[in-house]
Amino acid sequence: MPLTCLRRSTIDAAKANKRLIWPNSDSRHDDLIGGIVERAVLISFASPASPDEESDFNNWYEQTHVDQVRAAIPEITQVTRYRQVLDDGGSGSNRYITVFQMDIADVGLAADALRSARESGALDQTATIDREVNPPVLVWAELLSQS
Repeated sequence: MPLTCLRRSTIDAAKANKRLIWPNSDSRHDDLIGGIVERAVLISFASPASPDEESDFNNWYEQTHVDQVRAAIPEITQVTRYRQVLDDGGSGSNRYITVFQMDIADVGLAADALRSARESGALDQTATIDREVNPPVLVWAELLSQS
């Protein structure tokens, strides 16, 4: 099976609203150093509308969209973006993957919060995102196991 390769693009850590917990504990402590637990993820696949709009797309995504998604889902602990550099056929791609890690027991609540934010207009739209050839795809997942 061919492997899809990704290049990491990080979001400014200062934007993070991380909640820390002690290992093997459910109590949260903002002032204690412990492990960050992500019990769910939102994985977003999106592409710029055209190569000419790639820079504007990335600026909107990192400077506007990520903050608005964080505001809608305060349980987000970390956001990491990737650029797909190879697809199954081995050619380059301008598809971007964003992983929103969340400390939430019910991923459905996070999905409802994001849907409400979108319907209320709290999420700005952009003409720089591809909605036709490679439209955005959202994948919601809950933690099954960790090793």
